[in-house]
Amino acid sequence: MFIKATLNRFDQGDHSHIFGIAMDVSDRWVIQNILRRSEERTRATLLALPDLVFRVNREGIYLDFMASPQNGNLVDPDNALGKHLSEALPSGTSQHHLGQKLEAIHQALETQTVQCYEQVVCLGGEQRYEEVRVAPCGRDEVVFFIRDISGRKRTERELIRSRDLREAIFNESTDALFLVDPQTQRTIDCNQRAVDLFEASAKHQLVNIAGHRLQVKPFTEAELQEIYAIIDRRQVWSQEIEYRTFTGKTFWGNLATRLIVVAGQRLKLVRVTDISDRKQVERALQQTNQELARATRMKDEFLANMSHELRTPLNAVLGMAEGLQDEVFGPLNERQQKALRTIINSGDHLLELINDILDLAKIEAGQMTLDPTPVAVSYLCSSSLPFVQTQAQEKGLVLKVQVSDHLPDVLVDERRLRQVLINLLNNAVKFTPSGGIVTLSAHFLDAPITGDPAWLRITVSDTGIGIAPADLDKLFKPFVQIESALNRQYSGTGLGLALVQRMVDLHGGRVQVNSEVGVGSQFSVDLPAHAFSPLPAPVSIVQPPPSSGPLVHRADASKPLLLLVDDNEANRLTLSSYLGAKGYRLEMAKTGREAVSMAQRHHPDVILMDIQMPDMDGLEAAQQIRADPTLASTKIVALTALAMPEDRDQCLTLGIDAYLSKPVKLKALAATVRTILNNQVLSP
Repeated sequence: MFIKATLNRFDQGDHSHIFGIAMDVSDRWVIQNILRRSEERTRATLLALPDLVFRVNREGIYLDFMASPQNGNLVDPDNALGKHLSEALPSGTSQHHLGQKLEAIHQALETQTVQCYEQVVCLGGEQRYEEVRVAPCGRDEVVFFIRDISGRKRTERELIRSRDLREAIFNESTDALFLVDPQTQRTIDCNQRAVDLFEASAKHQLVNIAGHRLQVKPFTEAELQEIYAIIDRRQVWSQEIEYRTFTGKTFWGNLATRLIVVAGQRLKLVRVTDISDRKQVERALQQTNQELARATRMKDEFLANMSHELRTPLNAVLGMAEGLQDEVFGPLNERQQKALRTIINSGDHLLELINDILDLAKIEAGQMTLDPTPVAVSYLCSSSLPFVQTQAQEKGLVLKVQVSDHLPDVLVDERRLRQVLINLLNNAVKFTPSGGIVTLSAHFLDAPITGDPAWLRITVSDTGIGIAPADLDKLFKPFVQIESALNRQYSGTGLGLALVQRMVDLHGGRVQVNSEVGVGSQFSVDLPAHAFSPLPAPVSIVQPPPSSGPLVHRADASKPLLLLVDDNEANRLTLSSYLGAKGYRLEMAKTGREAVSMAQRHHPDVILMDIQMPDMDGLEAAQQIRADPTLASTKIVALTALAMPEDRDQCLTLGIDAYLSKPVKLKALAATVRTILNNQVLSP
């Protein structure tokens, strides 16, 4: 029980009296305590809110600030109490803000409902978005709740921007985009690019149709099921497809599709990219490649024909000159011998040019392969000098050889590397004036500390006209000769150094050049050096060296019979004159058919067969001869101007016993016939 006691004093005459009043206030205390606690809870609740909370009366006077967050307010609570809204708001606040507040107060009190609106205020130089709620509190007061909603506004703006961006990407994409229902496989939406690409009149032509029906060759049901399975696994499926537009035109598109989720709905996003231009380029490129392949075939045919057409007359020239030089047709005087040497040297030079052109073509076509064998460096160098010795002597040049002692053998293609050295020596002799010096040297470079293998360096140096620095880049380009007053007088194809570089490249080596105009040049060939290592030699038939062995006659002691088959009269005359002078009987045929007939009639000991002939080539004639049991063991020697490696391989595959390319050296031909007649095995 709570009692409230009151004591009072009063005087009566000389006496003072005190009286008291006692009142039971238990109920009132309980009510006050409840109100106090309710007010504390309300205050705690208001303080926990992130809002600015204050009371304002009907006239717009600030009565109380019930909650004030620490993140900044438009008004100062301590200075605003008792002031009108217009006085408390900072100077510069727009009349719009004041008008909104006063109007909200009026509406809340008149309707007794909560009024809501949003406002933008400037705090610290930055804009802040606020949500304002005005709640009536009795008939003459309202409570303002002001909350910072800047974060929410930013999120809303980002969502709107993201949605707009998605819509922009969808609608402004340069690809045709479709949204397809995975269940019905029907289009539910598409962008404007799809309408344009498929030349539709409007979207409705593309919506609600199966997209694959627009393909020139629609998918089969099995293909569709396979595609759907790939998409269901959330994998991207893509393929290049030819489409037909609504106007009947066709174009190529790259179709790509995948499964996406939009607002909880599973959809297929289908993209069609127009690749017609790329396809056109690919077709043009394919056509160009076909034309290049055709041009390559034509070039190969041209080279083969050129080889045949050039070697055939050259065969007669060199063969007849060789026969004359051997005095097969009678004795010659010194002047005639000198003239013959000129003819033979010129013919050999022409043959070298033909071989250079063919070799370069084979290298560039990737058809040249190396035949590496262990070779002594000293022998390689010394065997290259005779090819330039005559020219050097005629010009009064000094030839020097400087090869280091005890060099081990190296594993190289002897013939090709000798061709490299001869080319370099020819150039050195060619461009060195009378009285100069040409030096051929060989030594190993010191191996670096890293332990890399040693390199063999073979150098050809001269005291010739030299090369200007600006011309060094032209040296190794095919068919290019350096133009200068010093060397215009010299002839050539410009193939020598191009061949040198390519053949050295095939060996895994490198070519270096140092030169100074008027002083001389130095060409160095660096090759990776390998210690001697025996390798199995490739099996092939080569021209045998001249043999002085005795000729074995048949049992009846008659002269051996040779059948000479060649469609060129000059070649028949040259070869028959020489071989007849060597003691052979000869029969001659002009065509392949005639060769088969004469072989069956005369049964020759050896057939000398030209390969390229008009009515029946030599290979077919050889096959028919081999098919006759009585001629199965007859020896056949191919004499042909077709000098490509594949030509020789084809001949040997058909069982031809020997292969000699034109122009044929008559002594080598005679040695081949002699070896065959002696039943000797030709050197592999």
